[in-house]
Amino acid sequence: MVRTMSMMNGLDVDTYVSRSRAFDLTGIAWDDVPRHPLAPEALRVLRYAFYFHQAARRLARPRTARLTRLIVERFWAPVGTGVQPDGEVRFLARYLLSGADGREAARKIDETIQSLPGLAGVPLMEAWLARTIAPASGAAHIRTAVVEPERLHALALLPRA
Repeated sequence: MVRTMSMMNGLDVDTYVSRSRAFDLTGIAWDDVPRHPLAPEALRVLRYAFYFHQAARRLARPRTARLTRLIVERFWAPVGTGVQPDGEVRFLARYLLSGADGREAARKIDETIQSLPGLAGVPLMEAWLARTIAPASGAAHIRTAVVEPERLHALALLPRA
């Protein structure tokens, strides 16, 4: 029974503990560690890698992948879309994701998520952009000037020079 409990969630605790003892940490000056912090970029990459690999590991289970895909296909939207007014969301999407560079960023987001087990071809950023951002008419390109910096929705639209 103890062995069965240690195998919960695909983690064999006994194997993990025995392998972790293979590292000799006695020579590390732990008091010096705080004086050598990770660069913010290195920390960001480690955090990304951790969460991405956690997702991949969990989605390797077919039932989890099917349920996740169903939820993503029916309910996914970028963070903030249910909180901020629609006009602000559309403005930010146009500002950040328009043009060749913006569309490439959206495509990279899609490709990264679609590389996870069970999510190949799932519609994400590009599909959301197509549904949400109506093609602008007339003077299609706009620029903004923030009137009240503390409030994102207080924007004045200006034509591009």
